[in-house]
Amino acid sequence: MFRSKLLWIVPAAVILCLMTCSPQKNTFKDSRNGKIYKTVIIGHQTWMAENLNFKTSNSWCYADSQINCEKYGRLYTMEAAKTACPPGWHLPSEEEWQVLERFLGMTEEQIDIFLMRGEGMGTKLKNIRAWESNIKNESDYDTYGFNALPGGYRYFLDGSFVDKGNRGSWWSSTPEDDKYAWRRALFLNQTGIDRDVATNTNAFCVRCIKDEIRK
Repeated sequence: MFRSKLLWIVPAAVILCLMTCSPQKNTFKDSRNGKIYKTVIIGHQTWMAENLNFKTSNSWCYADSQINCEKYGRLYTMEAAKTACPPGWHLPSEEEWQVLERFLGMTEEQIDIFLMRGEGMGTKLKNIRAWESNIKNESDYDTYGFNALPGGYRYFLDGSFVDKGNRGSWWSSTPEDDKYAWRRALFLNQTGIDRDVATNTNAFCVRCIKDEIRK
């Protein structure tokens, strides 16, 4: 009798995991230029599964190469990033980044730490083929289909392009003051997620999140 019940429980657990554990992927068409983006549902949030590539003022392709835009998206200053996402989408706030991090398994003790925290959480966001490193366990990578890429950034002081292949940085919409805003970063040889503030005139990648439907 016990064995018979167990046979029913196991398939139910498998079905539930297939519904909740596997990335729920889709696509979205930007009405402004017709570009189609991959999207993914992670927890209760819907994220673009690639970096934004919509040309605005104060945005650049890495090293001014269109090929880099096609692979990594554009790099935006903070002011450009705030209005760059398509209708129905927006630049994620600090709070929305933290919702994602909690879903990945980050603890409340780690969530507000400045700089690197959450060992192993950053790896869960990384596209395995884009980060050339000593990969120990492929299953640790891109667990939920976020597809984070090391697109580098544009340094505000001299306009130089830095760290492609070694680092990915993404804006949040939350300011620290009138000169700085919060951002996230992943690094080649580190497994956590860096939480830091950066000068608004640096240019980082943008990952849009879908507007919530409020009832």
